[in-house]
Amino acid sequence: MADSILCQYLELIFNLELPNRKIARLVKELGSLSGVYGASAEELKRLGHHPKDSALLKRSFDSDSISYKTRKTLDWISSHKDNHVLCLEDPKYPPLLKQINDPPLLLFVKGNHNLLCRQAIAIVGSRNASRRGEQTAQWLALELTRQELVVCSGLATGIDSAAHRGALLANGVTLAIMGTGVDRVYPASNKSLSGEITASGCLVSEFPLSTPPRAANFPQRNRIISGICLGTIVVEAALKSGSLITARHALDQNREVFAVPDSIHNPLATGSHKLIQQGAKLVDSIAAIVEELEAYMPSPSKLNCCGSANQQSNPEISYSHHDEKLLLNALGQDLCTSDDLSLRTGLSVSRTSQLLSSLELRGIIDMQMGRFRLRQHNLQEIVD
Repeated sequence: MADSILCQYLELIFNLELPNRKIARLVKELGSLSGVYGASAEELKRLGHHPKDSALLKRSFDSDSISYKTRKTLDWISSHKDNHVLCLEDPKYPPLLKQINDPPLLLFVKGNHNLLCRQAIAIVGSRNASRRGEQTAQWLALELTRQELVVCSGLATGIDSAAHRGALLANGVTLAIMGTGVDRVYPASNKSLSGEITASGCLVSEFPLSTPPRAANFPQRNRIISGICLGTIVVEAALKSGSLITARHALDQNREVFAVPDSIHNPLATGSHKLIQQGAKLVDSIAAIVEELEAYMPSPSKLNCCGSANQQSNPEISYSHHDEKLLLNALGQDLCTSDDLSLRTGLSVSRTSQLLSSLELRGIIDMQMGRFRLRQHNLQEIVD
């Protein structure tokens, strides 16, 4: 993409008072930003735009010099090979995102921008998630990464962070859509996680560099999380939450919406249950997600005709997996906490939590009052 076109877009966002939605619509209708600049007042009026918009647009690009903010952004791009800014006309701009009603005019990207054109799935939920919710989000992200999907979330605490970590645990890549500039990590506690993400994935924002965390930014960025993905999975969300905003965006964008059910006594599940009542796909297995997205999957499904994991083609999640054998043998018929099992097996706490979530969702173990027990199976049949 020529620097001159990128400069035009940068000058627009830094100097123009027209909303993103209006300019994006003009670019779509007239084919390019150059077409917008060249349009007459009469043509703009015919398309339903006020003639004063024409004057504003032309004034924004009358100057022969570029602004300080534009120059600083161009310097940032040239300072590192992983710094990118993609405008709406760039061939590297994510095609799914371009389809929504108000795609961002610019995407600031830190990391591997090629991932933006791969099939992705969003996992979102409460910032104040329960441990069980975080375990579920991490497990979903790990298994969906193994299905060759890119996991996308918002870099917040709770479910978002768990989803990013789950993808990284599977040696996968993950996208973090931010409500700040990509050079400002929020919350600060996720600075280390953001570094892990950029090592293989990327940070993405429509907000210019140095933009601080403002409350209004986060609902706005949620349309990008849903718009760049094939579907959105909600794990733990109250009735009033940003996750439900993301789900509504997904519905408006004709994307799939999934929700993970939980106890009726969990206040963080009320939003998820509301989504299910309204028609969201109930998630009780990886198969429930993959079956909905199968037409879009980058490779044939790794699930068998029964809708469960194919143990022969994916030994990492089969019952014969060494770590699962170790965990199930340590569990036996006892009621144990995850910390107890970590001590008994020598597995890390995060690995133990991941395995317990997987086994519980597959119906092999139960959790009662924070303790796990084997369901009424013959243990030998499971571990042999």
